[in-house]
Amino acid sequence: MDKIVGQLDDEAATNITGNIAWEGTLLSGNEPTEQPIKWEDVSAAKMQDKSTYEALGWDMSKVWDWSASGKQPVLRGYDASIFPAVDYTVSGTRIISRALNTAPHKGKAEVSARIVTSDKVQSATLYYGYDSSKVDTAVAMKESNGTYTASLPTDKTGDMFYYIEVKTNKETVTKPYTKSEPIVLNIDDGKVKGEPDQITITPDTKQGGLRFSWLTDPAVTKTVIQYKVKGTSKWESKSGTSYVESVTAGYKEKAAHRVEITGLKPSAEYVYRVGDGGSFMSEEKSFTAPKSASDKNFSVIFYSDPQSESVENYMSFKYSIDQALKICPNPDLMISAGDTTQNGYKSTEWEACFEVMGDYYAKYPTVTVAGNHEMKGDWNFVSFAQRFNMSGAKTGYPQFDRTMGYFEYGDAIFVILNGEVTPADQKAEIMKKELQWCKSVLDASDKKWRIVMTHAGPYTSNHDPMDVRDYYINDSEYSLDAMGVDLFLNGHDHIYIRSTVKNDIKVNTGDGTTYLTGGTVGNKFYEYIPARSDYSTDFYTDEEDKQVFSIIEFSENSIKGTAYQKQDEDNWNSFKAVDSYEIRNTLREGKDAEDFTDIPAGAWYYDAAQYVTKNGLLSGDKAYEFGANKALTRAQVAQALYNLAGQPKTKLTDSFSDVPVTHQARTAIAWAEKTGIMQGVGGGKFSPDRSVTRQEAATLLTRQRKLSGEDTAADSSIVKQFTDGSTIADWAAAGVAYCAKTGLVQGKPGKVFAPKSTITRAEMATIMQRIVA
Repeated sequence: MDKIVGQLDDEAATNITGNIAWEGTLLSGNEPTEQPIKWEDVSAAKMQDKSTYEALGWDMSKVWDWSASGKQPVLRGYDASIFPAVDYTVSGTRIISRALNTAPHKGKAEVSARIVTSDKVQSATLYYGYDSSKVDTAVAMKESNGTYTASLPTDKTGDMFYYIEVKTNKETVTKPYTKSEPIVLNIDDGKVKGEPDQITITPDTKQGGLRFSWLTDPAVTKTVIQYKVKGTSKWESKSGTSYVESVTAGYKEKAAHRVEITGLKPSAEYVYRVGDGGSFMSEEKSFTAPKSASDKNFSVIFYSDPQSESVENYMSFKYSIDQALKICPNPDLMISAGDTTQNGYKSTEWEACFEVMGDYYAKYPTVTVAGNHEMKGDWNFVSFAQRFNMSGAKTGYPQFDRTMGYFEYGDAIFVILNGEVTPADQKAEIMKKELQWCKSVLDASDKKWRIVMTHAGPYTSNHDPMDVRDYYINDSEYSLDAMGVDLFLNGHDHIYIRSTVKNDIKVNTGDGTTYLTGGTVGNKFYEYIPARSDYSTDFYTDEEDKQVFSIIEFSENSIKGTAYQKQDEDNWNSFKAVDSYEIRNTLREGKDAEDFTDIPAGAWYYDAAQYVTKNGLLSGDKAYEFGANKALTRAQVAQALYNLAGQPKTKLTDSFSDVPVTHQARTAIAWAEKTGIMQGVGGGKFSPDRSVTRQEAATLLTRQRKLSGEDTAADSSIVKQFTDGSTIADWAAAGVAYCAKTGLVQGKPGKVFAPKSTITRAEMATIMQRIVA
């Protein structure tokens, strides 16, 4: 249904345009006054009239029945008697008045209100003032035919503020509900206010260019940027384009201007001004041009979710970025993972953001992702698109394409997606188009590092990531794994979380995509949910009132990231490093033995380590530590054998209480049990963390070879060649004999087999290489 009747629960802008509400509805807090939300307040009699619903388009012939006793619609197929009639009794006093937001200078500014109450109205007063904190000039409202009116003076131009107060014999109520947040009325002098506002810089697709955008009054149609290297006298000039759009047509429309400049002198400091090239030009501002594309070193300040409503609340955004600039004073880029505002349709919130952060947006090239709060009440992201000059996508959905884009910098390519698309029943198709476009962009680039950004990621915690995981993880052709994405940046959760995952299994850094949920530089915080996220998380912090930002440094050889968090909620100078990571290899290239810091070039297992690493058969103990002498666990051996088998599709098992569905080796263990290669240890347990002995490993390897079609028959007497052969368990003799016969497992010096010693990673790597060879 596109029409509603009844309680108005949200200020969702266009969602409630064209609807009706009962005049006795009590709103909790202030209803929107900044945007012309259009609905009709009607009497109880009209709410109980069948024709009201028919006029709204409700299908009374096929979908709805009319309950004559309840005087309300009932969904067809349900017994009307189980639905009690709505109680339309007015309790208390309601002020029904549409906000007056603009009036002409020296013209008419009449405020009217209807008062719905069962009590006696003693007075209705209109209060106004020219300072939102001092709205104290009173004008009595006059009543006529149930409507109260009063006029406001319009002799002064600019903003004035007002609220209505009604006193009855029982209570005093105001409109807005919270009178400390009065309605804003702009007295318009009719002059064009063409000064550029809300200036932003975004990187262009190719390094060396920048994209600019700003807003003006719709009467300003020309788009010009003037720029020069600081200290020189000659200004360059470039013209661009503009368009006029608003969330609600005809209300607070703005002209969005955009222009791109290229051929900038690398790393030079520029001054610039934007406007119409004539009367309406901004003050001079500055930026540093992108580095030369041959310079692979660059730094990024990464943050997420400023999500505020007022100047006061946006100050945490500013203070956080000020601290980031102390650590990284000359960032090449800033990246925001979205939710810049609380309500994307509210121009007042954007204005508050730019009042606080405008100088930063106008100085530092910033990539901003569209978040779900940018979508709130603005399903086509009109406000977002006006403010950020993105390079665009090619998905066939232009309303979303303009919120996305890509750019190359150093030896990296960044792709920005929009996962907040609607309608819900088309989201899967839209997201597939986005990922197809993303893949085409990545494949067309020769850059080493691949970075993808969106707002809601697949490994958030407080917000259920299953909402988006199908798109990014489970699509075998267009998944992030398939595209070889090295770093995925997102926000949404207001928690800092770092995970490295491949095929939805936690792996070492460099063995899968590293996912970074950026935390928040705003004032809203959520709790991490261990049961949902521990299986994939490497590090998280969710402390209340402690903002987080990251510094990410890119080079030809690595991506290094450090997260900083405020330690004292009352001290903005208390940020310190809480997490760090380093990615030294791309997923497309994979790791080499030389990437591990603990494998000497002449190590006896070097070739084996190289082989299992390049072929993804056995991972290192840590991200870049192989751990040659570390004992392998039952889970690690199961994973190694599963990898050797080519990771066949396998249903998960619930046979073992100590192997939950979130266990890192859950699929490998299920496969090992199903094939008979491994069993539990009794009592419904698998003991995934228990070390594996050499005689156990020989037995498991023999079973794996038999499963692969090998003849594993061997004379058990072979074990007698080992000086400690008598200590080999009877159940392991056949496996040890086969491995000794084929040379898969060889004894230690002195013809010692050491059956009860644990199998090490170096030994397993060597065996796996021998099997494949």
